Amino acid sequence: MLRLTLERRKRNLTRAKLGALADIHPSEIGRIESGRLKPYDPWILRLEKVLGVPGDELFEEVDDIDNGQCG
Repeated sequence: MLRLTLERRKRNLTRAKLGALADIHPSEIGRIESGRLKPYDPWILRLEKVLGVPGDELFEEVDDIDNGQCG
C-alpha cells in the first residue's frame, strides 16, 4: 500500500475528510491510493501540508503492519 493510505488511516481520516482538507475530490484520493492516478504536483503539496509527510515519501510502497487497524 502507499504510505499515503497508511498515514490517512493512522489519522482516522476517511477519503472524504482527507479530500476536504486537501481540496481533492474523494474519488481522486481513491484513484491515487489504488495507483490508477498519478497525483498532480499541486495535490502532492496539499497532501504534504495536511499529513505533515514529505511528498516523495507519501507515494512509496509500505507494509500494512497492522492491517489498517490503527488506534
